[in-house]
Amino acid sequence: MNRIIFFVSVLSIAILHKGCSIHTGFFEKKLVLSKDKILFEKGKRYSLLSPNFDLDQTKTKIAIETFNQFIKEYPDSSKVKEVYNLLYKLLNKIEKKDYNIANYYFLIRKYQSSLIYFQDFIKNFPKSYLKEDAMYKICICQHKLSNRKNFLKSYDEYIKNFPYSSNVKKLGILYKKL
Repeated sequence: MNRIIFFVSVLSIAILHKGCSIHTGFFEKKLVLSKDKILFEKGKRYSLLSPNFDLDQTKTKIAIETFNQFIKEYPDSSKVKEVYNLLYKLLNKIEKKDYNIANYYFLIRKYQSSLIYFQDFIKNFPKSYLKEDAMYKICICQHKLSNRKNFLKSYDEYIKNFPYSSNVKKLGILYKKL
């Protein structure tokens, strides 16, 4: 049993640190791992360590960087489709975290901070399913900050993107109050 644990430990250390080949006394074989396999496994390992969206996302960001490097270096790999699926899930965590930070500031009425975070959110996630709500709250923040010029600009942008939203009526009332 101790031999097996030792072998697995040696194998893991060699893969993690050297990433090339291993020669063992147990088996007279040479285990060779390709660079693309090592990079893929590194990204996958960090994606498995990625916590819930409301916690520190350092490992998530490392996984994203690793997978982006993998796609750049090995665009024709058979693993690319799996990498894109994993990337989608990881980016979704970052998206939710960024939205929740902006929304937190909005809920505690720190409108200037909320505005900055929502604007960054829109810039970083332009196709987000949360975009409508973020744009709506940008308008609200600018109204609360009495920023007439920027409110009108954000209002026009919101109407252009979401003309049939239920929030159009609410924003129209704020528009008339200016």
